Amino acid sequence: MNFKPTFNLLLIFTLILFGSCNENAEPTILSQELVGTYSGTFQRFSGETAGEIALVELNFENGNWEGTSSIQKYPALCNGTYKIENQEITFTNACFWTAEFDWTLILSGTFVIEQNSNTLKIERILGTGENQIRDVYVFSIAP
Repeated sequence: MNFKPTFNLLLIFTLILFGSCNENAEPTILSQELVGTYSGTFQRFSGETAGEIALVELNFENGNWEGTSSIQKYPALCNGTYKIENQEITFTNACFWTAEFDWTLILSGTFVIEQNSNTLKIERILGTGENQIRDVYVFSIAP
């Protein structure tokens, strides 16, 4: 008996099956409106320096948001409104802020938003070169 052709067909079928089950890790456009509470992290990168990691929580509902951070005013979260267009989310912050901290930490302005199968990432880049600041929010999405 010659099982070689059958084995080859089984091997090819198995490779095709596993290849088609590959999870999509590439970022995509947000597939749905943001609704509910998202828990994750915030980190600021300034030039070559990575800042502290804060635990953050953002709640989205009907175009409104509110948030908290494990580190006071890093980032500066409170509440406001948001709007999503294409791959961008624009936050308006409705809170009163005092002047004793870096106001670029206030969640306000336009950010790029990406989603893959298990992560939602919101990122903004300010400045260029050595003066560049990158704020990154990363939230886990339950399957």
